[in-house]
Amino acid sequence: MRRCRVVTFVLAVATLSGCLGSDSPGRKWIAGWRPFQGVSGPDVVQMDVALLEVPVGDRFANDELWGHADELLVSLETKARLDENGFRVGQVSAAPPAALQELLTSPRSSPNPRRVQLHAGKASPPQALGPVRERLEFELRPGGAPEAVGLDRALTGLVVVPTLTDDGRTRLEFTPHVKHAAEGGLPWKARPDLAAWTLTGGQSEATYAALRWQVTLAPNEYVVIGARFDRPGTLGHEAFVRADEKAPVQRLLVLRTNRSGPPPAALSHGKAVPLALQANWSSIRGACP
Repeated sequence: MRRCRVVTFVLAVATLSGCLGSDSPGRKWIAGWRPFQGVSGPDVVQMDVALLEVPVGDRFANDELWGHADELLVSLETKARLDENGFRVGQVSAAPPAALQELLTSPRSSPNPRRVQLHAGKASPPQALGPVRERLEFELRPGGAPEAVGLDRALTGLVVVPTLTDDGRTRLEFTPHVKHAAEGGLPWKARPDLAAWTLTGGQSEATYAALRWQVTLAPNEYVVIGARFDRPGTLGHEAFVRADEKAPVQRLLVLRTNRSGPPPAALSHGKAVPLALQANWSSIRGACP
């Protein structure tokens, strides 16, 4: 009797798999909730990530947002160095302002929210800050003499390394990173979801450790990273402000962290969806130990 039940179950699963096409919503939903997908363990950190898009020069992104953010979550020395290089970093409470919540929950301004899971102490794949640009030029200001940089087919990103603190918070270390075509190399292309890239030939990487910074977040607090709009020609400005695109946009990278836990509960229709709950569970990316 038990053997019959097993055979019946296997046949039912096989039939269901055959009826669902590879692109059907049902199949994607099943794949997204696969119980053994991703990484697990007491040291796993969940990072909910959204790359927001607003018009270039948007008043909220360049002014009003920062009235709700704590920009002193980094040291004054670090803040000065980030300012010089066109980056702006702030911490926002677990109850974000309505305008930020609206951006986070709109498919138009947040086209690809995602969840990244990885073990504490492990570096994430570079979190891309926009699509590839054919030519990236900026002035690097590491604290000494400015250095002119020019890179072809460049994709800017931030490598994130989380660590767990004894008081239940999560410390995030950010390092600016650029992947670009090697001199005389073949082209490479970015994945359409902007979360990673696929190499098709020669390439090089540049990591700017002199611009590295750390922030410490309580569960569900947000860190917002954007550009200083008044610093054109810097790495931060050129990474986030993209007047070169067909539809010029300015971007903000928003992250919040939590310890590993169960999948989000079902949502009620018509209610605002927090960033953590609208993360795309079918696109989990984990760094294994």
